[in-house]
Amino acid sequence: GVQTCALPILDANDQYQGALFSGHPSDVLSAVLAAADVAGATPHAVVAATVVGYEVFGALAEVLPLRNRGWDQGVMVAPAAALAAGRLLGLTEAQLGEAVAIAATAYVPTRQTRTGHLSMWKGAATSAAAQGGLWAALLAREGMTGPTAAYEGEEGVWQMVTGPFTLDHLGAMPGGLAVERANYKAFAAEDHSQALLSQGLA
Repeated sequence: GVQTCALPILDANDQYQGALFSGHPSDVLSAVLAAADVAGATPHAVVAATVVGYEVFGALAEVLPLRNRGWDQGVMVAPAAALAAGRLLGLTEAQLGEAVAIAATAYVPTRQTRTGHLSMWKGAATSAAAQGGLWAALLAREGMTGPTAAYEGEEGVWQMVTGPFTLDHLGAMPGGLAVERANYKAFAAEDHSQALLSQGLA
C-alpha cells in the first residue's frame, strides 16, 4: 500500500545503469519486506531475496530498450519483485513461473509517468509495480496461474513491449552482483542532480 512509496516519493532510492535502461532496483525492497513479514523470514533470507530482486532488475536493464519504446521501469520492477517475494514465500519453481507471468502481463506502465510535467504519481509508479509483483507471488502461492506464454506468446511482452531478449547473463555480469553495481544517492534528490548538489555544498 502506501508504505511502498516511502523511498521513491522522496527520491531516496538508488540507480542502476544498465546497457539499455536505467532505473531504481531499490523499488523492489518494499515487496521484499512485505513478503518477509508474511513469511516470518530471517534476516539472511531477506538479504538473499534482495539480491534476487536486484539481479533480475539488473539483468533486464541490460537488455530492455524500454525508454525508446515509451515504457517505464515497472516492466522490470514487477517481475523482479515477484521473484524476490516468491523466494521468501517459499514458492516452487512452477509457482515462481506463474508469479512472473502474472506480474509481467499485468504491470506494463507507460513512460508518460516521467515525461513532461511530473505529477506525484512519478514517486509512486514503480511502487505500484512492486506491489503488483508481491500480489502476483501471493496469488501464485494460492494456485493462481498466469498466461502460458507471457513473454514469447502472441500479443505477449516480447511482441507488444520489449522485443525478444535472453537473460543468459543473469548472475554472471562482470563487476559482481547487481546490488554491488547500483549507485546509491548521497542526497535524496534526482539521480542526475547528485554531482551538482555535492559541488554546491563544497
